[in-house]
Amino acid sequence: MTIRLLPVLLVTILIHAAYADFSFVPGDYYTSNYFSRDITQYNSSGTVVGSFTLPSTLGDEVRGLAFGPDNLLYATVVRGSGFAVLALDSSGTVQQTYPGSVYVFGNLSDGKIALDNQYIYVAGQNLLTRFTFGQPNSGTSIYTNNQVFDANPLPNGHLLVASAYEIDEITNSGTFIRSIPLVGDDNAYTDIRGIEYDPATNTLFVTELGHTNFFFQILKMDASTGVLERNVTFNYADDLFLDASGRLLVGSRTQTPRFYTQNLDQVGMLGDGQQMFVTQYMVPALQLTSAVSRKTHGGAGAFDIPLPLSGSPGVECRTGGATGDYTQVFTFTNNVVNGNATVTGGIGTVSGTPVFSANTMTVNLTGVANVQTLTVTLSGVTDEFSQVLPDTPVSVNMLIGDVNGNGIVNATDVAQTKGQVGQPVTSSNFRTDVNASGIINATDVAIVKAHSGESIIAPHARARSSAAIATGH
Repeated sequence: MTIRLLPVLLVTILIHAAYADFSFVPGDYYTSNYFSRDITQYNSSGTVVGSFTLPSTLGDEVRGLAFGPDNLLYATVVRGSGFAVLALDSSGTVQQTYPGSVYVFGNLSDGKIALDNQYIYVAGQNLLTRFTFGQPNSGTSIYTNNQVFDANPLPNGHLLVASAYEIDEITNSGTFIRSIPLVGDDNAYTDIRGIEYDPATNTLFVTELGHTNFFFQILKMDASTGVLERNVTFNYADDLFLDASGRLLVGSRTQTPRFYTQNLDQVGMLGDGQQMFVTQYMVPALQLTSAVSRKTHGGAGAFDIPLPLSGSPGVECRTGGATGDYTQVFTFTNNVVNGNATVTGGIGTVSGTPVFSANTMTVNLTGVANVQTLTVTLSGVTDEFSQVLPDTPVSVNMLIGDVNGNGIVNATDVAQTKGQVGQPVTSSNFRTDVNASGIINATDVAIVKAHSGESIIAPHARARSSAAIATGH
């Protein structure tokens, strides 16, 4: 299963391994199997397109797999009497190793992995082991039960944990919250192997070895009440994963993985060979993560003023020259390829077409007036996966000379600028270089004085022209 996590890019160890057309492709599926060091890649049609063999120096076999939005694949590997979680990039490089002492080799279903935005969880033997991202030696047991086989983080920050005969909800520190009963099939679980939860429908899917007249079952349950809503037979069903389309992918100890609808109707297969542990590289959602107002301060370089995406707008205190020119840079979760920007509030216009580079979009503005709130709305921004961002407005308060960004230009700003005269322009004082010349001098002080008394809270009756701003008049 794949849950959100924090970026981890620490220790780098190069892997020299068999590597055949293996890559991380959003929408592709990845599997592993007991007694094997192979990770197999399938395209969205279920056809094998690549494989990767982990060197024996890093582990005896690969078990559970999970992707994170940092583009790393987290894999549990068996190591003698213990295990390790390897954070792999698509080049076959280990970015971090998290060693554990649990003997996950003891059961073929051990070693499933789950992630949230703080922790890594590994199920094995009678324990659930938790690691803190970026702290390789932080492994600690937070839950004990009879044969712990799987875990699934919940939207509320808790976890569902499956042992052989019980499913519990716990906090991420291990505090017990409740048990989820099985209401149906004699009201008892029998040899659970995996779980997957859909928060959109509050549905819990469970695989179990079962018992006489009820062997090898996939269960669909109400996660609140435990009521069994439907069940189907799939020999030795084990690991489960809800893919991007909402289908349930189920691995097996002896069978080719199968796709099911959420009503447990089989709708396809993954490849043509038995695989036990399954996951998908989900397409990261396209989101705007940050915005800045950027200016180049002569030879001192470019400096950015953050523009918060919510709450009070950031304050741009620098001049725009005779024509009121400014540049805004927007950063997204994914690489972006096209889109538009329009001034939808305040005085100013977009100059030319936006420039796209990797996950950034640069918008040039001209004719921007002072003492106003300027709003630029992004529309039709499209990423490399053809996802389109909803129309998104970003606002900035334009107030020349407000070097401390409090919404008013006064003696404090003048004093702060005077205090930096003659100093090199750095990331800590660049706001006092209000004309962005790369030098803090008497000209900057004069500009701030010329705008003293102006406020974004109570602006002048009309916005001042950029030409006046540039000369300090």
